[in-house]
Amino acid sequence: MQRNILLLKITSVLVNSYFWLGIWLFYYLLFTDYKGVGLIEMVAFANGLLMEIPTGALADLLGKRKSLILGYFIKTIGQLVMVFANSLTMLVLSVFILGPGYGLVSGTKEALLFDSLKQLKRENEYEQHLSDINKYSLIALAVASAVGGFLYSVNIRLPFLLTGVCMLFATAIAFFFKEPVMDTDTFSLKQFIAQTTKGFGSLKAGVLKSRFVVLVMLFAAFTHLVYQVFDSALAIEFGFKEQWLGIFFAVATLAAAAGNHFYVSIKNKLGLTNLYYLLLVLIGMSIVVSPIAGLYIGGLSIMLREFLQGYPNILATDAINKTTPSNIRTTTISTYYMIVGLPYAVSAYFIGYSIDLFSASTSLVFLFGIFLLSSTTVYFMYRPKK
Repeated sequence: MQRNILLLKITSVLVNSYFWLGIWLFYYLLFTDYKGVGLIEMVAFANGLLMEIPTGALADLLGKRKSLILGYFIKTIGQLVMVFANSLTMLVLSVFILGPGYGLVSGTKEALLFDSLKQLKRENEYEQHLSDINKYSLIALAVASAVGGFLYSVNIRLPFLLTGVCMLFATAIAFFFKEPVMDTDTFSLKQFIAQTTKGFGSLKAGVLKSRFVVLVMLFAAFTHLVYQVFDSALAIEFGFKEQWLGIFFAVATLAAAAGNHFYVSIKNKLGLTNLYYLLLVLIGMSIVVSPIAGLYIGGLSIMLREFLQGYPNILATDAINKTTPSNIRTTTISTYYMIVGLPYAVSAYFIGYSIDLFSASTSLVFLFGIFLLSSTTVYFMYRPKK
């Protein structure tokens, strides 16, 4: 089981080496406009979300090892299709293929980590190891982003090709995972159908009874919108060019890695509730300054959001792991990710359309920040007394 922890760190580094991180929007805009980008993202996330619970159920029934192997392989195929894209249709096809791959991996990594630690009787180390995995993944993402910006200037398809190669290596390494000996169910079509309904039931019966976890989920869903589409558009509007955008997002990703590194110590010092309020205020303030921010202030606001971007998911998945049995753990975590991503999946096209009409900073993001800060203030003033 100790081997699983090491291999999770290695494969997570490989599958998060997105060399196209800083330049993907430039690439998409070669074939479409912001409205088309919104369509691509809506297809990608809608497809991914539809796959979240079925693939999570599949992972619980067939095993987390097989799920990761298959997920990494499908992501490899999707990335390679993106390499040869020459139209909006090809881009849509590539993200459609990627959907089941993301679904198979999403939640499975966290469940495999927790089950491996539980078998070693070290499940109390989950947050530390997950933050470490996130940290190493983000460092790899930073390096890949910096390199990808320069590769794009040589050949626009190179960043996507190298991303696909890294995922292929992750697929090969995943064969060496060892399935934890935990409570699992035998696969059958009837059991699979039943399993897909257990994620919502588990959330309702367990973690959703916690008002705090519900608030974390809502906050994660809200900020997911900002991270996925606005930050890249905002960076371009702030004045970053192709090569510098790759470097900028590399530095921003290192900030995210630093955030994950300090997560446990910050949480222990502040406590869960105070940490949650701090996240709300800092991210809200970083969004509100967007309309008046230039290159430097705007860049710093994005970096602040990147520093904090992993916190909601660590908070939520830790709560899920502690209240969910092993045989439905992946299904439940996948259900969580589906709920968090749902608002973006249904609004991506309209967000892209609004950016085409207005601008990245003045379309919706400023109002998002105002809403986040005002709702935080109201809740803080009128929260239930202990």
